[in-house]
Amino acid sequence: NQWSRALIYYINNFNIPITPEAAQLYANIDIGYNTEQYSILASVGFTSAFALASLFAGEVVAKYDRAKINTVAALAWSAALAFGSLATTFPQLLLSRSLMGFAMAATTPVAYTLLAEVTPPELIATANSIFSSGIYIGGGLASLSILLDEQIGWRGAGFAVAGFGAAAAAISGLILRDPREIERRLAETEGVVGDAVAEKGSSAGVGVVETFTEIWKSKPTRALLAAALVRFMAGFSLASWKAQLFLSMFPDKATNFGVSNAVIVAVAGSFSTLAGGAVADGLARAAAAHPSKKLLGALNEAQARLLVPIIGSFLAAPVWGFTAMAPSFSMAGYGLLVGYLVAECWFGPALAGLYAALPDPRLRASTQGVFSILTAVANLAPVAIGALISEDGLFGMARNTPIQDALLWTIAPAYLISSGLFAYAATQLSSPPSSSSSSSSSTTAASAASDESEK
Repeated sequence: NQWSRALIYYINNFNIPITPEAAQLYANIDIGYNTEQYSILASVGFTSAFALASLFAGEVVAKYDRAKINTVAALAWSAALAFGSLATTFPQLLLSRSLMGFAMAATTPVAYTLLAEVTPPELIATANSIFSSGIYIGGGLASLSILLDEQIGWRGAGFAVAGFGAAAAAISGLILRDPREIERRLAETEGVVGDAVAEKGSSAGVGVVETFTEIWKSKPTRALLAAALVRFMAGFSLASWKAQLFLSMFPDKATNFGVSNAVIVAVAGSFSTLAGGAVADGLARAAAAHPSKKLLGALNEAQARLLVPIIGSFLAAPVWGFTAMAPSFSMAGYGLLVGYLVAECWFGPALAGLYAALPDPRLRASTQGVFSILTAVANLAPVAIGALISEDGLFGMARNTPIQDALLWTIAPAYLISSGLFAYAATQLSSPPSSSSSSSSSTTAASAASDESEK
């Protein structure tokens, strides 16, 4: 999933002369589009369709066999990637990205609702983080595709990744089973409809309007969504423009960047998200301890978990500033490494806090659509960066801004703002939910997603 989605970041290069050899390697030279059009492909061209489909994916996932949905979705996004690899015009490539986003919208609620049903509530942030680590592994594979591109060109790389996606779909179809469907079939065989089956079949059947209404009623949820929105802006901007930044700063280090970035994203990103979930759950247990043993003062469990994104996002800002202005490739690489370690710990803990603030378990899958809207809005940030570095500028202003300056003064402030918003959200979670609400809302933390969040 993430390999297919992130491949577009690494098959473009706006810093080399136009030659037949370059056209074979890079889509922007072969098809002929500029940085503004690239920013659309890398961001809103995908996420607009993804977010729109996500609004209804939760209800679909609530009604039908999730294992089959997952398999069909994987085949569909692989076909969309293959179609894009055949594109000869920008509209064709944009259509393939939109089709890919539409197909991928179904996989997230499938995965997170399945996780929610098999994971103990006290380990939900850890489970979120384990699953989210796949985002970073896929992102690392996408970075390594620079090497694949050098051997078989950008079109060949696209077909190769699509082939892996189709193989993954086949494996999913063979081994993945929906426990809800198994229980339903057992109940039908026995001639009864069990209460548990009925509950699972209807727990996510909340409409989009009702979901928005319930979320808007909750001040902590509004604060957390605002924090996540700004944090997504930083993450999507980094993901979309990181490769172009390094290629502009160190044009003779393309292969080195592809390999080192792959290791950093896959290893450091995965470690950070796993550690973030484990630390957040540990902090929550400390906050729930007997008053005589508490180490976190008056913090409740949800507030304790939010310490992870608060601190991580705050530290990420100066680290990114160092990376964007580093005088050498090695120093920039070290900065990127540290940046991933401190920044990517936020996802699981933030989701756990978000769903602790929503006591209604029926929002489990439907809220995924609302959450995905954030990714569409956040993807306006990479588009704005594309405009800043173009000849036309952003609304006619700041034309031809150097890419280092554009990324420095957008990503670092976004990290700081998100840290402050997470801190504000924690203050709004001052009243811990009741025991019944706490259990269900913690469990449903795994039902949201983004991939994003390559974060």
